[in-house]
Amino acid sequence: MSKSEAKSLANSLESFEFLLGIVIWYDILFCINMVSKNLQSESMSIDSTIEQIGGALAFFEGYRKNGFAASMNIAKELAFDMDVEPTFPVKRRVLRKKLYDENTDDEDVRSPEEAFEYDYFNIMTNMAIVSLRNRFKELKRFESIFEFLLDSKRLQSLYESEL
Repeated sequence: MSKSEAKSLANSLESFEFLLGIVIWYDILFCINMVSKNLQSESMSIDSTIEQIGGALAFFEGYRKNGFAASMNIAKELAFDMDVEPTFPVKRRVLRKKLYDENTDDEDVRSPEEAFEYDYFNIMTNMAIVSLRNRFKELKRFESIFEFLLDSKRLQSLYESEL
């Protein structure tokens, strides 16, 4: 049993879907890692944090639009170097009985590439964008509350009564 599982795992590691997934994850984790390292520096301030998260958000919004095609090109180059066929496996369509009142013209017929983009790539990038937007909104709210503490010149110019 374990021999067949190992063989199955080895076959899946040599698939084009796996290579494309690795390329996509590399891009995502590289961006997150860069921001994370910058946020951990001792000299990081709230305005720099907002700028960093805003930059990551802009990256993911651009990546959502153009990243799949770029990732496909990189994955195809890797597949060529590794002698892996740069195609998606065609999955068998599951047919089910239609009820008399169902419209049969609205069937979802997507290519395997479109299905991967929709079911994998878009979901991952959307989750990253939503998460970063939430963090960005929280930080902007925090900044608006404690804005006077963030600018040392402004803080020095305030009178004790204003503080």
